[in-house]
Amino acid sequence: MVLSEMHAFVDWKAVAAEVTTASENEFRRALFHVLDIQEFANLANNCTDAETFSNRLLQRWCFIKERENAYIRAQHRIGPSPDDHQDENAP
Repeated sequence: MVLSEMHAFVDWKAVAAEVTTASENEFRRALFHVLDIQEFANLANNCTDAETFSNRLLQRWCFIKERENAYIRAQHRIGPSPDDHQDENAP
């Protein structure tokens, strides 16, 4: 579910419990997420391919399950990684 924004006053622990329960259903075989449109756009823009996108969503889901709280914003690196071999003066 993509929201326009995530409000702090929502019971995000209850949302995490519902998302986790729905995702662990053998019949559905899906990992459900609740995130705002800005996080979704950042996630999509910072993934080079579908596999990376899927892996980041899996990491996000595991974090929500571990923390038992769906009120999170994944941090995404923008720009090249530090070990990319590019000219230091490049923008």
